[in-house]
Amino acid sequence: MSAASATLPRAAGCRYGHDWSLRAPPNKLADLRRTVLAQWTQTLALRGFLGECTLVGIGCLRHPTRIRWRPILFNLRTAGFDALPIVGLLTVLADGLGVFGGMIMARAQLGVGF
Repeated sequence: MSAASATLPRAAGCRYGHDWSLRAPPNKLADLRRTVLAQWTQTLALRGFLGECTLVGIGCLRHPTRIRWRPILFNLRTAGFDALPIVGLLTVLADGLGVFGGMIMARAQLGVGF
């Protein structure tokens, strides 16, 4: 391959063959930098969210008549009361697993048969 034709795939962004010069060497410091920047970005986003929630809460305390109670009560009903059947079923199933596990352990440790 001539020098002119070797630069064409590199200019087009093609990576083939064994041209290892296109791959960046592993750099632990760069990985650490990316991780720290990602964590810092998430921290700033969380602070912004908490700040907005605080400002809205303060605004609701200053003007309690602006609170829309109908959507709040609807969401409370949907998330709470309508979820009781599935929560009850999961509780019964989890308790049954706990009792079954206790019976197995009692049989293994104490030799008690049920």
